Amino acid sequence: MLEPRHIERLFVRWASMGLQPSAAIQAQLNRNTDAVVAVWLDVMDADSVSVEEFAVALRSYESTGPKFWGSALELRAHVPRLAVVKIDNSEEAWSIFWGMICGSPGSASLARSAAQGLPWVAGDADMDRRMKHAAQALGGPRRAGSLLEKDVGMHRASFRRAYQAVAAEENATRKPKALPSQAAPNVLLFPVAGGDS
Repeated sequence: MLEPRHIERLFVRWASMGLQPSAAIQAQLNRNTDAVVAVWLDVMDADSVSVEEFAVALRSYESTGPKFWGSALELRAHVPRLAVVKIDNSEEAWSIFWGMICGSPGSASLARSAAQGLPWVAGDADMDRRMKHAAQALGGPRRAGSLLEKDVGMHRASFRRAYQAVAAEENATRKPKALPSQAAPNVLLFPVAGGDS
């Protein structure tokens, strides 16, 4: 687990190597070094990044031949486990979604599952949530049944763009995006046992 001493040593190391802190970092250090260290620990996710991973990230960053100190986010991007490129699985999600629409009972089943808070994709909460957001870009799961097959290319592109946008936002914020408010619980396309009509 990273501790304040690791960040403080990092600053000393970079200064002794002749790297220059940015004006913003230097101004913050002049005001309150402890606060800067605390921010670095927070951004580096000190509870989940090991000292060994931190050392690897440090060597990786320094191998780029920097002239200035990196930011905490830049250094974090050099942690191999965290720097793995996120695979774009929007095409796979579209295929699953389109197959669900075309299947029986199709969009009615999607709307019912969404209304009851049931997953569309078992075992992959990220894909499930992003698919539900992307479905909203097509007018919601209820409207999905009325998508014309002749316009499938346009629908596919809209779905994938929306899916990718949600994935990018979640990767940036490191938090799942809340489902749209339109996907209210128990608002069903048709009545089912235990639900409202």
